[in-house]
Amino acid sequence: MPSPLIISSGACGVAVRTTIDASGFVFARADLSPGLRLPNHAHQQACFLVVLHGKYAETVGGQSCTYRPFSMITKPPMQEHSNDQQAAGASCLVIEVSERRFSSLGPYATLFEQRTVVQSGTIGAFALRAAQELTAPDELTTLSLEGLALEMVAGASRLARTLTRRPNRRWLDDVRQMLDEPNVPPSLGEIAQVVGLHPVYIARAFRHHFGCTIGEYARRRRIEQAQAALSGSNEDLAEIAARLGFCDQSHFSKSLRRYTGMSPAQFRKGAA
Repeated sequence: MPSPLIISSGACGVAVRTTIDASGFVFARADLSPGLRLPNHAHQQACFLVVLHGKYAETVGGQSCTYRPFSMITKPPMQEHSNDQQAAGASCLVIEVSERRFSSLGPYATLFEQRTVVQSGTIGAFALRAAQELTAPDELTTLSLEGLALEMVAGASRLARTLTRRPNRRWLDDVRQMLDEPNVPPSLGEIAQVVGLHPVYIARAFRHHFGCTIGEYARRRRIEQAQAALSGSNEDLAEIAARLGFCDQSHFSKSLRRYTGMSPAQFRKGAA
């Protein structure tokens, strides 16, 4: 049998949109057009794929399957597979896991020891949010994507009957306090070092306890801090933007409008 073609996301004619490396999770959105055929190939890194739209067709070990939206497929490194989309196209979120990141997954790495398929609306929702992050990235996108990747790994692990743990209030409050600081938020890896827990567990427990991902919480807190500054002082808008970690005043204005529907000037006037 000939050796498989070794590829990275985007080779062999697959249309790939923006690619972002989020602390070792390499995100890409891949669009497979109807009739597209990819020969037998393999990915060098462990990876997982979530079907966003359409029907994704894949053949592994001589068995062909078609997967509907919100299916998540994990693949170990160098697993041979081929694709024949026939009449149906598909849009997928593809996340490759770097060797460095893979080694940090600990017991959760068992999810990639063999090909695993799960179906989950929750995982699909995370994948759609990740796809949205790819379309409009900002300085918090890598943190948000890292958290979403870990949420998907944790969700698939749970569905595959692997690890679960019970949240502890004290360390969750410590994590929240770190995110409440008015500066650039720490990465999940830095948070994990401080609280002494695995990033996968942190991401999932945080969402379970507070009802949002770490990235969403960090964004919301920064907007709340900006609102407090606008309503409680005459501080210059550029100074508020710089102090709270926005790229510039324009980014500050766009972010505030996105969450409140008002510009900084409108918000300040309404709070007066």
